[in-house]
Amino acid sequence: MARMKTPEVRVDLKVELARRLLEIRRDRFGEHGGPELARRLHLPPRTWYNYEVGTTMPAEVLLSFLDLTGASPAWLLSGQGPKYLEVTGRGSEKRRSPGR
Repeated sequence: MARMKTPEVRVDLKVELARRLLEIRRDRFGEHGGPELARRLHLPPRTWYNYEVGTTMPAEVLLSFLDLTGASPAWLLSGQGPKYLEVTGRGSEKRRSPGR
C-alpha cells in the first residue's frame, strides 16, 4: 500500500512555523546562535536545525522553547499578534508591543 501524501496546506503550515522558529532564534540568540539554543534545550544542534527547516517538533520541546524565549504561542502558530510575551509579575503575563 502506498504511503499517503501530506496535504499541501499542512506542508505550508510547517514551513511557516519553521520560519517563525528561525526568526525567534535569530532575535534571541543571533544569526549563529542555533548551537547555544540547542544546548539550552538539551538537544543536539542538528536536531534544532531540523526543526528550523520543518521537521515536526515534539510538544515538550516546543513548550521549553516558548518558556526559554518568551515567544507568544499565538504568534508562533499563526504569525498574528505580538511576537513576545512580557512577564509583569508573579504568574501574570502582558503582551509586548509588536516593535519590541
